[in-house]
Amino acid sequence: MKRFLRVGPVCALAVLLSGCAADDVDDAAAQTWLAQVSAARSDSPGVWGSVMGLTGDTTASVGGTPEGVTLGSEEPTTASAAEIRCFGGGTASVEIAVSAEGSGVGLQTDIACDEQAHRIEIGDDAAPLSGVTSVRIDVRAAATTTFFAEVYA
Repeated sequence: MKRFLRVGPVCALAVLLSGCAADDVDDAAAQTWLAQVSAARSDSPGVWGSVMGLTGDTTASVGGTPEGVTLGSEEPTTASAAEIRCFGGGTASVEIAVSAEGSGVGLQTDIACDEQAHRIEIGDDAAPLSGVTSVRIDVRAAATTTFFAEVYA
């Protein structure tokens, strides 16, 4: 199964972090944290895929353009949950849009940017959602910071 990333307008690739991060959070500390989390989580069992990037601004108008980062697959799969972490303190608003064959799911919640994993269940009654072709994760915070997200099959 091929997994791919589509990068939104939030400068989502880790290599771009130093080029588009605001002065709100210590950039070097954020990049170090992101590299450590990414390396530690790279072999997590049950992970369909992971994405990382910068949070969007909660005060900016989206204007109908989807932001965030999209994880996708050429072959439909299942998705059971997403775990989101963010760096820098404060609170972030998380929006998850799951596209599946013949349906879709939209989820939204707030999490603390406390570097800990915050699990968001996908599907109905803890049963994985089948036929998933993509999962878009948009994380927004008042202060620009980094995030790391994993989607579980």
